[in-house]
Amino acid sequence: MINIRSFRDLLRLFFIFKREVKITVAVTFVVILLGAFLLPNRYESTALLLVKPGRDSTLPIEVSDRQTAVVPLQRDPVVDEERMLTGRPITRLVAEQYLDDLSRQPRKEGVVANLKYGVKSAVQSLADIGRGFLQLLGLVEKQTPVERLATQLEKNFSVTHATGSSVMEISFTWSDPQVAQTVVKSWIENYQEERTRTLGRKSLYSFYEGESKATQQRILETKKNIQSLLDQLGAVSITERLNDVSRNLNDLKGERLNTLRSIASTQAGLDTLKAQMKSIPPEISIAREIARNPDREDLSTRINTKQIEKQELLRTFNDDAPPVKAINTAIANLQALMNGENATVQRSQNMAPNPIYTRLQNSIADQSASLSRLQSQAAQQETQLAKLEGDRTQAVGLEPQLSQLQLNLDAAEKSFALYSDSLEKARIDRELDASQISNIAVVEQATLNPSR
Repeated sequence: MINIRSFRDLLRLFFIFKREVKITVAVTFVVILLGAFLLPNRYESTALLLVKPGRDSTLPIEVSDRQTAVVPLQRDPVVDEERMLTGRPITRLVAEQYLDDLSRQPRKEGVVANLKYGVKSAVQSLADIGRGFLQLLGLVEKQTPVERLATQLEKNFSVTHATGSSVMEISFTWSDPQVAQTVVKSWIENYQEERTRTLGRKSLYSFYEGESKATQQRILETKKNIQSLLDQLGAVSITERLNDVSRNLNDLKGERLNTLRSIASTQAGLDTLKAQMKSIPPEISIAREIARNPDREDLSTRINTKQIEKQELLRTFNDDAPPVKAINTAIANLQALMNGENATVQRSQNMAPNPIYTRLQNSIADQSASLSRLQSQAAQQETQLAKLEGDRTQAVGLEPQLSQLQLNLDAAEKSFALYSDSLEKARIDRELDASQISNIAVVEQATLNPSR
């Protein structure tokens, strides 16, 4: 074993293995020549796309209207554009167009070009035979030329962007610079068309238009139902109606209580007046004429006559004589009768209604009228109370239904405002889609780089 410690040791090793070194150099030179002349040339075409903030880089309509329901995400929107740009649908469209258009280009003339074409055809034939054999064995799946070309294009196509940048750098390598440029152009065109078609919001406009009309119709029906219920109540608002009925009930109950108190006090006054009238005469004397009692005068005259007769008898008889006793007895009887008579008698008397009794009668009449009025008022208040209680029961019964209808109306009006706003946005998006306007701008067209 030789230890290489200096350049002299390296030269000594070269001269020892001089034959092997020559063979290695010759083989390497031959491989380089074969690679230079036989391997296909690789040309690169580049392009730059700018992702502008705008239509599809922001939140969609249905999300932007409801910000509270969306959790903000910190992500790079250019990554989504790269995934769409390198997706299989776009690659397949480019492969189909390549097979239809680009592969029909005339073959280059020249010895080297013919040599390369022959070698390429031979290799392609051998690859097809090997692929067919593997497919026959079931080791690989059968693929169409478009799929195989799409896979090859996808391997040679790359797109990148710097961190924080909105510019996508496209690079595609191929054996022909013009073909590479054409492929990049086709790739960008298909990407923009497919992206516009996929992200187009044509259905959103019809959706929001239909929802706006349906919501508007629902608002009208809800308002009609609310108006019908309010017409039954005879009010413009259920809240005002309940407040008004409650206020009237409180006022009327207070008035009814006062009326009942007035009825009780009036009835007590009537009972007192009627009790007083029983002890008061309805009439009183206002003038009368007094004279001596004629019966008493007649008895007095007769007594005087008997006294005269007694004096005449005393002239003849004693005091205890029977005639004297008889006349004394008669005088005593007459005296007793005279004592039983009044000295005077009323000859005439003028009577008049008792003013106190009349005043009491008038007071009783007034109190009776007031009592009747109060009783009628109490009965009317009872009727009004029953009606107000019925109105309140009706309002309370309809209040949940009206509240639900009002909630539905508020929700429908909010939805209609959102749908109307979204309808305008969808219309703008539809017009932009129809004009093929998107937020992807081609900053640098596909370049033609003839150098390998």
